[in-house]
Amino acid sequence: MKTENKAKKTKKAYSGAHKGRRRAHGTQKRASRLGMGIYFGTMIVLVIAILATAMYFVNYLHGAMTAYEASQLKYALERAAQPIVGKDYRLWSRYEDPLTFQYESVDRYVGYLENLIGDKQITYRETSSGGDQNRKKYVILADGLRIGEFSLKHEREDDYGNPLWDPDTMSFELLQPQSYTIEAPSASTVYVNGVPLPDEWIVKDGIPEYEIIIDPPAGVTIPTRRVYHFSLNFGVDSVRVVDSRGVDNPITQDGNTYVAAMNYDDAAMSAEFDERVIEVARQISCFMSKDFALYNLSKNLIADCPALQKLNAFDLKWVLSHRTYDFHDIKVEHYVRHTDTLFSVEISYTFEIIYYTVDPEYYPTAYRLYFMKDGDKWKVYDFEIL
Repeated sequence: MKTENKAKKTKKAYSGAHKGRRRAHGTQKRASRLGMGIYFGTMIVLVIAILATAMYFVNYLHGAMTAYEASQLKYALERAAQPIVGKDYRLWSRYEDPLTFQYESVDRYVGYLENLIGDKQITYRETSSGGDQNRKKYVILADGLRIGEFSLKHEREDDYGNPLWDPDTMSFELLQPQSYTIEAPSASTVYVNGVPLPDEWIVKDGIPEYEIIIDPPAGVTIPTRRVYHFSLNFGVDSVRVVDSRGVDNPITQDGNTYVAAMNYDDAAMSAEFDERVIEVARQISCFMSKDFALYNLSKNLIADCPALQKLNAFDLKWVLSHRTYDFHDIKVEHYVRHTDTLFSVEISYTFEIIYYTVDPEYYPTAYRLYFMKDGDKWKVYDFEIL
């Protein structure tokens, strides 16, 4: 019995020892696997770090080389010169004086340059920059003739310390302003190349359209003229002068000087008043030749008007006794409606005095008559002998 119990204890002790050795062995295996994991993990991290560092330096080197290449002056010069040699006239316009386009359009600038240098080859060459190491200057040439210049400047560096060249100045020497003068009625609008001229171009104003030698009736406003003087870079394609009724004023041109005639009210008034004007003018001439009584003439005059005073003071001895008279080449023109009840008009003709025994006399005659409305009839208030 004792031997049996001892054997059991021995077996039990052996079994426990064996289990202990297995546990120790398992622990060692786990430790070994953990160590291997740490080792390989460390190696992987190290490899990744090495690769990342290498890629960084490769990328940095590539970026540095790319930046160095891109920073070269020749590339900056090519970029700056491209719109010049490519004749980008709209871009050129940005470098002109802004006042150039206050009254002239960029489209006209483009058209001007297309006509001037459209078929010429544009090149450039370096010129002296006055010792400034941070600036490069170039002359712009059209078929070898200078038309402007541009420059590049170095004021900054890229991330790698390479100097960067940026566009600096650009100027052109193509515009040749020409002076123009336009004289036109003050009441008309003057258009040059379709654009109305500004008041600041007026150099003279209030010039009487014609000389008046009488004390004008109340309400008479003499039409006036004004003179514009200005310079344009791209020339004058068209000049148009339009009166307050929208009717074009006739224009004459002498070189760069334009003169617009006044549009009188003839078209609107001739049909209504020509016959009346001729009637009264003939009566005045006939009174002066003693062929018409002042009493009858006065019926066509405003009472106590300046015209009546002039006729009363007229010397009627200038014409000798004659057989008859006649009128030739009668012309009525230059109506001016001053108010609804007052207008002026000019009439000219040749007054022929036919004598009994001698040759007839011919008297060129011209009046400016001022008519006022008296009731429903138009009568003469005053007149001028022109």
